[in-house]
Amino acid sequence: MCLHLLLLFLLVITAATFSTAQVNDATTFQSITYGETIISDGGTFELGFFSPDASNKRCVGIWYKKTSDMTVVWVANRDIPLAASSGVL
Repeated sequence: MCLHLLLLFLLVITAATFSTAQVNDATTFQSITYGETIISDGGTFELGFFSPDASNKRCVGIWYKKTSDMTVVWVANRDIPLAASSGVL
């Protein structure tokens, strides 16, 4: 179910122009790693890896970009976070 939601989100945002932390134009075949994000066209949402509760665990999620605190709205691997920063999406 989570994978389906992630794919749906990616299909929606690939119709628009978006950017990552290091690349100006992302493609459907481009990967992102910890520290890189994809920002929605309007700048409202951001997708990427994050560390919940300041731990060393890494999750893939979507959060509001324009808030002062990170308000996560969706997490792909909440129950099984990655133990290192070597994940690739």
